[in-house]
Amino acid sequence: MDITKLRLLGFKSFVDSTEVEILPGLTGIVGPNGCGKSNIIDAFQWLMGESRPSSMRASGMEDVIFAGVEGRSPRNFAEVTLEIDNSEQNAASEFNRHKEIEITRKITREIGSSYRLNGKEVRARDVQTLFADFSSGSNSSSLIKQGQIAELLNMKPKDRKKILEEAAGISGLYHRRHEAQLKLNGAERNLDRLQDLISQLEVQLKTIEKQAREAERYAKLSKEIRTLKGILLLKQYLSLRSDISSVDTSYTENLKRLSRLETEDRELQKKIDIENENISKQKLDVEEKSEAHQNTLLERQVVLNEINLSERKANELQSQLTQSEADLQREDQLMADAESNMVDQNNLLREVDEKLHDIDEKIENEKEAIEQNNQRIQAVNESYDSLRDKLNELRAEKILKEKRKEERSSTLLDLNRNIEKLNDALEKLKSAEQHEIKKLEDLMKEQDNLKATYQIDANNFSQKEKDFQKNQEEIAIVDNEINKLNATKAVNISELEASKGLLSKNNDQKTVFDKLEIENGFERCLDALFFSELEYPEITKRKISGWQNVLDKIDNKIKKNFSDLENLSSRIKGSDVLNYLFEHVGIVSSTEEGDKLSKMLLPGQQLITKEGDLWRWDGFVRYSTGEISKNELKVRNQKKVVEIQDSLKEIESQLDSLQNKKTILEEKTSSFGNLETERLKISKGGSDLQALEGEIARHKNQRAIASDNIISLEKKIEEETAQLKKFQEHDSKKVDPVDPGSDNHEHQLLISNLEELDKQREELRTEKANFDKLTDDKNSLGERKEEIEINRSKWKAQSEIAIERKSSIQARIESLKLEIEKTSSRPGDLENSKEVIDRKMEVTSKELVNARDTLASSEGNLRKLQSRNKELIAELGLEKENQVRLTTKKEGLADNIAELDSRINNEYNVKFDKFQDEFSNNQIKDFSQAEIETRLEKQIRFRDNLGSVNLRAEQDAKEIRDELEIILTERNDVVQAIEKLNTAVRSINKDGRQKLTEAFTEVNKTFQTLFTRLFQGGKAELALVDSTDPLEAGLEIMCQPPGKKVTTISLLSGGEQTLTALALIFAVFLSNPSPICLMDEVDAPLDDANIEKYCDILDFMINETNTRFIVITHNIITITRMDRLFGVTMMEPGVSQLVGVDLTRAEELIN
Repeated sequence: MDITKLRLLGFKSFVDSTEVEILPGLTGIVGPNGCGKSNIIDAFQWLMGESRPSSMRASGMEDVIFAGVEGRSPRNFAEVTLEIDNSEQNAASEFNRHKEIEITRKITREIGSSYRLNGKEVRARDVQTLFADFSSGSNSSSLIKQGQIAELLNMKPKDRKKILEEAAGISGLYHRRHEAQLKLNGAERNLDRLQDLISQLEVQLKTIEKQAREAERYAKLSKEIRTLKGILLLKQYLSLRSDISSVDTSYTENLKRLSRLETEDRELQKKIDIENENISKQKLDVEEKSEAHQNTLLERQVVLNEINLSERKANELQSQLTQSEADLQREDQLMADAESNMVDQNNLLREVDEKLHDIDEKIENEKEAIEQNNQRIQAVNESYDSLRDKLNELRAEKILKEKRKEERSSTLLDLNRNIEKLNDALEKLKSAEQHEIKKLEDLMKEQDNLKATYQIDANNFSQKEKDFQKNQEEIAIVDNEINKLNATKAVNISELEASKGLLSKNNDQKTVFDKLEIENGFERCLDALFFSELEYPEITKRKISGWQNVLDKIDNKIKKNFSDLENLSSRIKGSDVLNYLFEHVGIVSSTEEGDKLSKMLLPGQQLITKEGDLWRWDGFVRYSTGEISKNELKVRNQKKVVEIQDSLKEIESQLDSLQNKKTILEEKTSSFGNLETERLKISKGGSDLQALEGEIARHKNQRAIASDNIISLEKKIEEETAQLKKFQEHDSKKVDPVDPGSDNHEHQLLISNLEELDKQREELRTEKANFDKLTDDKNSLGERKEEIEINRSKWKAQSEIAIERKSSIQARIESLKLEIEKTSSRPGDLENSKEVIDRKMEVTSKELVNARDTLASSEGNLRKLQSRNKELIAELGLEKENQVRLTTKKEGLADNIAELDSRINNEYNVKFDKFQDEFSNNQIKDFSQAEIETRLEKQIRFRDNLGSVNLRAEQDAKEIRDELEIILTERNDVVQAIEKLNTAVRSINKDGRQKLTEAFTEVNKTFQTLFTRLFQGGKAELALVDSTDPLEAGLEIMCQPPGKKVTTISLLSGGEQTLTALALIFAVFLSNPSPICLMDEVDAPLDDANIEKYCDILDFMINETNTRFIVITHNIITITRMDRLFGVTMMEPGVSQLVGVDLTRAEELIN
């Protein structure tokens, strides 16, 4: 790949299109400071992908666009194009289909920059990778800007290794690895997103599966409820026949069980009280023993801390002693080095003094001759300047005389013609001025009339338009309010229908629940008192299930023995049959109060809390679970229906009001008529008025121009006439005679004298240059002498400092040894204390464990007793409840049999025989009636608590499973992609290490050869430091110029550093040559002798590689070694121009 041409347009100071042809060999760019030479280097760097404004010597990237100067407007864009010959097709595979590659970067103000490759847009990263593959790029070592040699020298080893990476050709590898890492990061983020999505779908799936299970459970519960109800009816019917004879027997057995349970409960309560007293004593004992054990642990920890501290201190003292002994050895070595270097410096000083003495003698011998030479040079220069000035005056005078004669004849003829043309133009202008004045007066009258009409129409229309706009805004506000109310109405209607649907579900007849009026907060009381009984109606006749008035009422209202309690009828109102029940129910504030007062209840009385805890007179207790029940939901739905109905009435009223307001506003709108027609009419009047005003202004301007032209022409005619008379009067008086013969002789004589003076000046300059060289040598040796004396002083000071530090270190060693002896006996005493405390801790630990075991045993016994107590209370409650149920059952068995017949007929629509056949074979019929009722109530409550059921739950679950399966497949694909990317990164690293190691070996060998060649001796080598991994290591330069010790590059002189850096850069080129190398004033720190070496190395590189060099320089030696030159000039301030000459071609033409 060969870079052949660079084109710049609008880039920095190159405002015009400029081409730089890049041919094989050395191309030099010269010019004065500030003319824009370095802008060519900036153009290469910018095109190769540089994105930092500071690297472009700019505050912002748009500063590379030409900003404009006086006489040149700023450009809106800058463009740099590079032409590349890819006929060998050794670029990256995606670019090898082009034999010629043209890369363009363009930046436009406020838009940004873009890249094109053969006219097709590409990414900046593609361009950077293309150049990086050929060891080029905006930050590569093939582009050396001003000061970059110093930057290379001052770099940290790890940063300096970048030039080695270019030699290995792995600069592009880092870009590819970075891209792979970005893809890897993106894949990992995708994996995280997929994992989040999987988690969400799994949560959704669990929810849908739960809904599906609820739907299945709902169906099973409904079927089971029907079966339970049927079996319960059958069981009740059959058991009623046998229960009539067995009620007395059951009642007697119930009393016996109740007496036994009460006796057992009293005995159990005594045991619980005794166990509580024992536990209190045991807890005090455990606390005392725990405190004693904790104190022992604390003492042991203090001793351990002191042991650790003593050991740590001894280790630190030993470490300090070892370090001090190593410091003492180092100071001895430094003193020896200082003495050796001082001897070397003294020898160098004697050599320099001898050379200075020789040069002083030569200067003294030639001093008088030089002074005479200077006087002769001054005299010759003065004669030369005088002759040259006289020759120039002679030439100018001759040319001036001939030119004056020609100008007089031409001027007279031109003046006559101009006067005639001016008179004709004056007449035409005066005629046109009169026409414009008349036309302007007519237009002014028309303008006044049109302006008055337009003003009246515009004012009327403006007021009308404001009224119309205000009316439209009010209509929009009303429409917005109507839409909001309609939306609210639709939501309320939907909620109303849903609430009514819930209320009407399984409730086709009027029930006692419909008449209830419940105060907020007391809904749970209904569930404590009733289960499904509220779903039955109030009845007045037999054979219908429901509520009937009790004829023989027991007067045990709650106020009878609890005068301070409020009865439930004050909070819940209903039908008479329920109000009677509510008057026997007292409201207590807490569970504790209910437990306390329940023992004083009379038959028929009950206590209840607002939360739903219930105590009955027969000993039955039910505590609320806190779950929302069916009755509570039903009450809430009833209240919600009322609230929604009230809200809908209010919304309807507001809608009617707003609709009336909208009708009035629409009628008002129609009264405005067609505003658009009036607007067009007003607009046309305004346009006509503006057109007329423009016409008047144009005529006024034309009139003013005509008046100015008339005055100007009259003045011009007067001036031309006066000038014509002046020429006619003086033409014949001033005729200059010309003597060609005498002028030519004098001209030849002056030229001959000037040539003679040139020869004398050249001889005198040569003598002065020899003397100046002696002076320069003397100054150089003086500087060298000062440098040696400074170094000698430094080494002497270093030796003195080393002596002082050595004394200090010896004193510190003695002090550390004494401190180590003091601390060596401390650990043994502390170990003895630790053993005593350990024995004490074993005793306290065993005592604490025994006390805790005793306490745990007692607490276990107490829990067993309490558990049994709860079971007894529950059994007592059930037995009392069974006793009440048996009493009630005995009184109404006959009525219940008739009622059961009616229920079977009404609910199952079959006769008893068929009903018995359907349910008699079910296994549940063997359960007791109480168990079946409990199970039925439980199943009904479970079914009602399910609430709304999603019938599509199973289908939704299947869809989510399918989607989850697809996403899991995608996740597996992403995991595989991540593994492939990780494999690619590892492969890139392995390849990079191999190439870097091979390049290091080759570059190191080449660097050693070039270093020896540049310094004509000495030796140097490269070293990888700071890491065993070549990709992470840094690059250090170790060198030894002739006559010096091995040292790092930072300790060399400025010229030596520059030569060493150039040796390294060119070694990199030889390992992996770059297509182009750009050097910006690299030779500035070098003297003439080293510049010759620098140029020799450039010639060597040209012969060894195909690299094309562009060298910016001010040095005359470097300029003479170039194959071709481009000169950069600024003929206009701030605008650079390029002029080229091929020195090789010119030399061929001369020869």
